[in-house]
Amino acid sequence: MKHTTKFRLVLGASILALTATLGDAALAADFSTVQGHVASAQAGDTVTATDTNTGAVTTGTVRPDGTYVIVGLRPGNYKIAVGSTVQEVTLAVGETTTLDLDAAAAAEPTATVTVVGRRRKEVRTSEVATSVSQTQINSLPQNGRNFLNFAALAPGVAVTPDAENKQFRAGATSANQVNVFIDGQSQKNQVLQGGTMGQDSSRGNPFPQLAIQEFKVSTQNFKAEYEQAGTAIISAVTKTGGNEFHGSAFATYQSKDMIGQPYFQRSQPKGDYQNTEYGVDLGGPIIKDVLHFYAAYEHRKDQRPTDAVDITLPGFESENGVYAKDFQEDLYFGKLTWTPNEMNTIDVSFQDREEDDVRGFDRTTAYTQGNTLDQYVRQGLISWKYREENILNEMTLEYQTYHWLQTPLTDAPGQTIINSPTDFGVLAKVGGATYAQEKGQDNTTFRDTMTFTGLDWHGQHVIKAGVKLALYSYIATEADHFNPEFFYPASSYTYGASNNVPVRVVIADGNPVVTGKNNQWGLFIQDDWTVDDHLTLNLGVRWDYETNMLNDKFVTDPGVAAALRGWANFKAAGFDPEDYISDGHNRKPFGGALAPRLGFSYDVHGDRDLVIFGGYGRYYDRTIYDDAQLETRRTQIHVVTLNINPEGTVDTNPNDNNITWDPSYFTDKNALIAAAKATGQKGEIFALNNNTKVPYSDQFNLGVRKQFGDIATSLTLADIESKDMFSFVLGNRNPDGSWCSYGPQYACQPWGYGLPGYGNLIISTNDQQAKYQALYLTVDKPYTRASHYGYSGTLTLTNARATGHNDRFIFDYAMPHDSGWHDAEGVDKWRFVGTGIVDGPWDTQVSAFVTLASGGPFDYIDASGPAVRIIPGGVSPKDDIAYQNVDLRISKDFDLPGGQTITLEGQVYNLFDSINRTYSGWNGGLKCSPTDTGCIDQRNGQQGPTRAGDDVTVGSARSYQVGLRYKW
Repeated sequence: MKHTTKFRLVLGASILALTATLGDAALAADFSTVQGHVASAQAGDTVTATDTNTGAVTTGTVRPDGTYVIVGLRPGNYKIAVGSTVQEVTLAVGETTTLDLDAAAAAEPTATVTVVGRRRKEVRTSEVATSVSQTQINSLPQNGRNFLNFAALAPGVAVTPDAENKQFRAGATSANQVNVFIDGQSQKNQVLQGGTMGQDSSRGNPFPQLAIQEFKVSTQNFKAEYEQAGTAIISAVTKTGGNEFHGSAFATYQSKDMIGQPYFQRSQPKGDYQNTEYGVDLGGPIIKDVLHFYAAYEHRKDQRPTDAVDITLPGFESENGVYAKDFQEDLYFGKLTWTPNEMNTIDVSFQDREEDDVRGFDRTTAYTQGNTLDQYVRQGLISWKYREENILNEMTLEYQTYHWLQTPLTDAPGQTIINSPTDFGVLAKVGGATYAQEKGQDNTTFRDTMTFTGLDWHGQHVIKAGVKLALYSYIATEADHFNPEFFYPASSYTYGASNNVPVRVVIADGNPVVTGKNNQWGLFIQDDWTVDDHLTLNLGVRWDYETNMLNDKFVTDPGVAAALRGWANFKAAGFDPEDYISDGHNRKPFGGALAPRLGFSYDVHGDRDLVIFGGYGRYYDRTIYDDAQLETRRTQIHVVTLNINPEGTVDTNPNDNNITWDPSYFTDKNALIAAAKATGQKGEIFALNNNTKVPYSDQFNLGVRKQFGDIATSLTLADIESKDMFSFVLGNRNPDGSWCSYGPQYACQPWGYGLPGYGNLIISTNDQQAKYQALYLTVDKPYTRASHYGYSGTLTLTNARATGHNDRFIFDYAMPHDSGWHDAEGVDKWRFVGTGIVDGPWDTQVSAFVTLASGGPFDYIDASGPAVRIIPGGVSPKDDIAYQNVDLRISKDFDLPGGQTITLEGQVYNLFDSINRTYSGWNGGLKCSPTDTGCIDQRNGQQGPTRAGDDVTVGSARSYQVGLRYKW
């Protein structure tokens, strides 16, 4: 009763504190647990865990059955003691380590077992997870410092090789369905794509890699404390200063000659490419055993190859060339850890990420059409951990601000050169970019979780419960065609002339800024129930609620509402206009996001050697604000397409979108806007369905783990069913309500039948689904200094199916289900990732990172029928191994007095200079019309898809890097 009363008091106090505090929380298991059995012990005997870095001491007691458990430990090295028996063990992030002790050794001299690296990987769990250690982070090769690169070591996870869009994904869905937690703080991108803040169209690192101690990638059956992720999560822990001063510094460099030029650009002059990275970190005591500090800084300046600008039209020669894409990033992190006594630990940390990137130009798009992508992420965290007997309470206050800005390199009008007045195929783009935007999210965070270890009922229970409240503010600014775009037929356009006459102009005006607020609540409870030495159950449930995820207070413009209600085409297609008309009260937040998590593991012999495991979980994600704000923005701005009357034509209808050309329109934007307003055209409209659902995934897994000495192996059957995924479709319909006379599966869009008085109607749907079945095989032998080597291997065999496609805008068929079930785009049929680390003579070390993959399915474009049909993922690359990459690192340590070490290293990326192509439907996925002899001739007489790659590569050509590291 004593423990039960304290449990209620602490929980009540925590909830009371929460209701009085405003904030946003991310509840993540970044702490570790050690448990086991103490032979010859008495109930109540003390087990002590001492952090060898900070000196922090945590105690637990032996239960009546001889077991003990200590929760809430920072990952790292610990001395676990009972009596005079001491064993040293390394705890991994978010894992439970089993360590059995023998109190009978108390009568003998101190027995110490020193373990370098992991003592043994956690096996009694239903979760499918991969831990990435400091050894792997520091020793394996990587092209560009980004700890997300190592997520590829986990089964079912792929990291994009695109240097300008560094993301990871899992299952059959996009990267939007993942999340990252750093010291328990969620990095969820709630406004843009990519899953993680700052990873939408970025080549940067979300966090200074120096400051990452280790992290875990969870791909199946993660627990109820994790939120806003439908497929996979990363949970990382940062370093903490200790009782001794330690620091390091590094620098890496790539010159122009060391960076390989992409294979298909080697006939072009090579740009002045170079890449420089450097950083420093320092940690130590302010007051020994009590107050410690840690700080890290990293800088990256990168000039990388890009697709060459190669416009073949006469007169455009001055636009051509190879231009460097300049990128710069600065990362800062600082942390204070205060441990005034064994009961309390307080952490205070701050992170700042600043990026500046130049991009947006390639092949037929001139450098002047490029833009800068600037972004920053700043976040702070105050965490208070309090423990007493069998209770651990963790309370956190957090703050985040993330802003992403896209700005054109020049404000000159955009000029697009097209095939002809009736064929708008793009031949070249010059002048300035026509698009600018800013997206951002700001939040303050409070969370509280409590862990109770004192319940004994048919076994031992570790019960954890938590509550969160989150307040978010969003901003979405999109200046779409506020810089006008002029379209010219190539036959009548003269480069540099002032008298060119366009055939079409796109211009916008209005207020491009949309803001919103959203409160998020979350509750969870979970029980890690050790029934006996064989069976462990992981039981939990989570509930999430958002007050304004989908801009619920939006009120449809009366003119739009009237047009929808009176539009016969839309109603003839079976749509109910009232589903897309909001009065500000008929959209209700979703309250049914109840997500159970159930798992088991069965240790066959009770010795952690052979374990069968499995589980089920439901995982709700969310719809990003960038989607929710579009209908508001389209009522605040008007993007109008104006067709230019042929010279000498009299404009007889001033209310259509045809105007007579005036040369002043090219230089006087206000005059052009006035002409657009005079036509009465109001532009396209977005409308969200009032019953928009929250996307979710159901995950199932069943597997077995087997230990062979130091080698851990596993085989897992995984299944993910993703439903209610959000996308936009074209709401236009023909007068009879049809999409196309040939059927809804064809790309014969009714572009000419938009919402009367406006333009195209874009509506939301939750029609898209995905199914993912996979077999995961893993082998892992951790590197240790004693063995001098380590390796890992992950083979993923996949059957991934989906409807629709990865882009949130689906216009190639009427609805996502009209594509039919097809192979999921970009999801490899098989993927192998292997690593190895080997010590050589004279303090040298060699390591390798190998990736082999089938290549993801891509668009099948069938032009042989009555109309073009596009099936995403309809064909796969013809090569058995469509992607292959081997990176190599060799290093040499020089030990100096006082524990100092200097390391010289060299790395080779894409060792064999493999040509890893991109794949596109209009190239390798095209099936020609039987009457299109030109198409067939270009493909050497083949009508069907060649499945060949493009003359564009992804990833790095063979490149080299040198580096220097100093550690003390």
